[in-house]
Amino acid sequence: MITPLSDRIIVKVVDEKEAKGGLWTPDSAKSTVVYGKVLAVGPGRTNPGGEITPMRLNKGDTVVFRPTVSDFAVIDGEEVLTMYEGDVIGTA
Repeated sequence: MITPLSDRIIVKVVDEKEAKGGLWTPDSAKSTVVYGKVLAVGPGRTNPGGEITPMRLNKGDTVVFRPTVSDFAVIDGEEVLTMYEGDVIGTA
């Protein structure tokens, strides 16, 4: 697995039934959001002063996001998505 740069994360899509936690998604939004498991996180965004803002997400977190904000990639033969931490709607 590679290490993402800045505030990017690498996510593997999981079935909604596999997403554990108390995050509730209304029926009207179910087709517009995707659940995923965070596989890797970058160190965080560097601000203009040179300080790094740490990531709030961690490897293993289950996240909810819109599929249009991610980019598809194949890493080590595994299909994954890459996105910015700020593109995540919430965690489960």
